[in-house]
Amino acid sequence: MSYTLKTPAQSPWLRSQQAAQYLGLSKSYLDKKRDGDHPGGGPKFLRRGKIVFYHIDWLNDWLVGRPPRSVDDLRDSPKRERDDV
Repeated sequence: MSYTLKTPAQSPWLRSQQAAQYLGLSKSYLDKKRDGDHPGGGPKFLRRGKIVFYHIDWLNDWLVGRPPRSVDDLRDSPKRERDDV
């Protein structure tokens, strides 16, 4: 019987370091958002023993709902059209 390990390109599940790289954040920042003084501020995750996994869809959802942290974030974000009602 043989087992094949999926590579990150094949699996939608990322470990903490991979998720941090995907988000453009440091692993320590992601860890603090998960387990720090203000847990719940980071993306949804799944813990299996000591290993933490993030689903790529959860990371994308978190990015979309995350408010900009700086003027540069605002400048780089797509412009929203204003709805005049």
